[in-house]
Amino acid sequence: MFLWLPACAAGLGELRSEGLPPRAQVAGVPAFAQTRDHCGPAALASLLSWAGRPETPDTLGPFVYAPRRGGTLPIELAREIRSRGLLAYPVLPRLDALLAEVAAGHPALVLENRGLSWASLWHYSVLVGYDLAADRVTVLGGDAEPEAFSLTAFSHTWNRGGSLGLLALPAGELPAAADPEGILAALADLEEVGQAQGAALGYEAFLNRWPDRWRGAFGWGNALHALGQDDRAEAAFRRAHGTGPERPEPLNNLALLVRAKGRWDEAEALARRAVEAAARLGLDPGPYEQTLREVSSGAP
Repeated sequence: MFLWLPACAAGLGELRSEGLPPRAQVAGVPAFAQTRDHCGPAALASLLSWAGRPETPDTLGPFVYAPRRGGTLPIELAREIRSRGLLAYPVLPRLDALLAEVAAGHPALVLENRGLSWASLWHYSVLVGYDLAADRVTVLGGDAEPEAFSLTAFSHTWNRGGSLGLLALPAGELPAAADPEGILAALADLEEVGQAQGAALGYEAFLNRWPDRWRGAFGWGNALHALGQDDRAEAAFRRAHGTGPERPEPLNNLALLVRAKGRWDEAEALARRAVEAAARLGLDPGPYEQTLREVSSGAP
């Protein structure tokens, strides 16, 4: 489950100083009328449909709506996004970061607390536009048509809701944010649920933006291996080692890969280097020693 830190509500003058475009509107995001307590499924349906995975609140309700809680948890929304091969990215908990994604053409699912200090009123909606000069945001909030609200008021209700913003991006498309670690975490989550194709395209796009990040090349190698593209995976692991020569992970996976290709001596040498690298960094040597035993056993 995401852990969201509170963010201070930014003033309009501060937002203008961030270099945001004065206004932005994301086209092609369908609005769905919601039934009682189904704002989560309705917001998710808008997001998924925009990303090329058409859904309705009725089809999503059984997967994300919990009657006992009378609502939906963010972790369930992210799960459904990933299950469709899309990148589920939690926006940095700042209003300027949220608006920057809208300016980049990315609708954002948001959670607001529209209640009072003594009576919370939680509501999911989708932010699709803003106008700094007019102090307005446009959201899909569960009606059949978009709604306009004060940007200043929205900043407060969004802040009270925990500053949650969630994107659903097609495979190979990345957030606008200069947040390499957050994007890598989102790609790793996608890879972990078996969406290797989407993860591979995402890692490739990541490396186009941050070519010297070893974790990007390492993740790309893992995803390519899962797709059975071992020649490309080997090249990716070698790239990861080249940009992170002190790390044992690329050496370890490269050892396993070249052993599978029948290059026993090379695999053993790589595995020994991985064990040594782990020791230098003070990492748990167990996984690397296991790889060394595996690639050394039965060698001709």
